Amino acid sequence: MSYEPYLLGANMSKEPALEIFSRHYLNKELNRSTRSFLYHDPEIKKIPIDSVITSRFFPSPSGILMARTKWDIDSVGYGSNAMVVQMNMKEYNARNHDQLDAGHFSIYFKGHLALDAGIYQGEDPENGWGKKNFVNYYMRTVAHNSMLIRDPDEPMPIFYKRNVQARDGGQHLPNSEAWKTSQEMFAAGKVAEVMAVDIAKGVNPEYSYMKGDMTTAYKLPAYIDKSYPAKADTVRRSFVFLNFKSDLIPGALIVMDKVVSRKPEFQKVWLLHTQNKPDISGNIIENESTQGGRNGKLHTTVLLPEAGNQKFELVGGPGKEYWVDGVNWGSVTQEDAGRWRVELSPKNPSRSDNFLNVIQAMDANPAPKAYNVKKVFSVKGDYVVVEIANWLVAQQLNLGVNETEIEFTVGNSANEYNILVTDLEQGRWKVITGNKEMGFSVGKESGTINFSAQGGKVKLLYVGK
Repeated sequence: MSYEPYLLGANMSKEPALEIFSRHYLNKELNRSTRSFLYHDPEIKKIPIDSVITSRFFPSPSGILMARTKWDIDSVGYGSNAMVVQMNMKEYNARNHDQLDAGHFSIYFKGHLALDAGIYQGEDPENGWGKKNFVNYYMRTVAHNSMLIRDPDEPMPIFYKRNVQARDGGQHLPNSEAWKTSQEMFAAGKVAEVMAVDIAKGVNPEYSYMKGDMTTAYKLPAYIDKSYPAKADTVRRSFVFLNFKSDLIPGALIVMDKVVSRKPEFQKVWLLHTQNKPDISGNIIENESTQGGRNGKLHTTVLLPEAGNQKFELVGGPGKEYWVDGVNWGSVTQEDAGRWRVELSPKNPSRSDNFLNVIQAMDANPAPKAYNVKKVFSVKGDYVVVEIANWLVAQQLNLGVNETEIEFTVGNSANEYNILVTDLEQGRWKVITGNKEMGFSVGKESGTINFSAQGGKVKLLYVGK
């Protein structure tokens, strides 16, 4: 890989955090020594890497949240114990090389575990910009860890005025041509929108949260067919990344979706792309990446749809790595391009469905025992609470904004929990747990409350603005 961006980025921005990496990688650019000499600025102040925050939100027009459990930049190869998660709620589609990946997440721990699948270039002549692999798989939603909504009668997508050959049930490009200016992109409007963001305090935050609405991304643009109605009324996704600050199980990502389709028979599909073939047992998905010195493993617990309403399909393996609409579009020519995907769908047709998945990262060999994951619903049934380790995370099933009373009972009354409640109306809230009563002010941008309390009965009351 090239390390020049670190050197050049530090030089142009004079950012001390980038200077850390500029110095770290300087002696690794000996084959580009002239440019390294020109790019590196030794007068930029250097700061300790541990003083740089490990979670950062990149606001509109981006809408991406990056979080890691720690830096660990001195580790060599796949020896780092840092877990890195990308959560994407990309608000604008920039076209050209941009992909249809709103709602996508990637997870890295000692290897790529939840992948951005596909390959841009390679030995296969069909791999490359604008070629069959690119337009039918690589840049499409089906190649990402996002959502599909499959309508068999949906018109075929179009890429730069050319019809493609596969329907995937995913998102659509907002324009038939590349933008000539950024003003054109902004004028066309957002394809997704960040609804809430909250990162816990501190340099190494205990949680990082983002929620967004992706409904527009799934609407068929007028340049394809003006008469086709929207296939979904609601497509929303939330991410809650928990940093356990442990090398044994460094963290967990909670992914929750609310999808309301126009017709109940439209298949809703939750996607997870992996490098190797996953194992599925009951509501548990496990996948590993161990070749070439890698040693990572994901343990995914499916909480919604409910156990009797879960349908799993494994797609991939030789001849089906890039399988879409009955055709394999190209061949794998890179190790981390991905070869398998899990498609999770509800068995029973319904217009409205929730998906709730808890993904833990850990070593593959030896693998520790994953945390037991449980869920309970609130008294009114409008909130679901995930219990994992010493955490309780409560989210509204609609992923909207709530100002009504919330009550749930969960956890062991002898244990202290870190509790996060999301989707709250801006204003003052009262929290009652056991004999303890607390008051909180909820901000509009976050919509969250975070507090510590013993397990058992928890009640939240909205006081007002």
